[in-house]
Amino acid sequence: MSQAVFPSAAAATGAASDPLKVHVSRVVRASRERIFDAWTQPEQMKQWMGPVGWQVPELEADVRVGGSYRIVYRGTPPPAPGEMPKEVSGASRGKYLEVVPPELIRYSWRADWAPGDDTVVTIRLTSVEGGTLVELLQETFLKPETAAQHAMGWNGSLGKLAAFVEG
Repeated sequence: MSQAVFPSAAAATGAASDPLKVHVSRVVRASRERIFDAWTQPEQMKQWMGPVGWQVPELEADVRVGGSYRIVYRGTPPPAPGEMPKEVSGASRGKYLEVVPPELIRYSWRADWAPGDDTVVTIRLTSVEGGTLVELLQETFLKPETAAQHAMGWNGSLGKLAAFVEG
């Protein structure tokens, strides 16, 4: 299998105006506790994590400050013009920097498809009428193109998360 290169996007819905940051948010019809569990329990994370059309065959997560995680993604991205589609895989890994149930998760992020882009992901869960506002901020990208790819992936992931916890 080849290394993952997630689809590119010039702009993604909900992306922050800073091209080196990704900010996506969504109101999900579920409690903060339900969403926190889905984001911190490995068996639940495997059900929804990753861009649309991608699966997570392997996931390890020790969700505590200083704990580490590793997520393996597998899927078939759209091929470049003239190329045949092929399945690829890639992994992200990092350490948990802050965990405050059920409102905040903050962790480092290193993806093997974006070498050198060591970023930090912050998830904030806020109770709102009708559910929970899920806000994701990923900071310190080196290239706007990588941030745009991650914005597309996170938007898809939040849609999958919503379907998982609302269903």
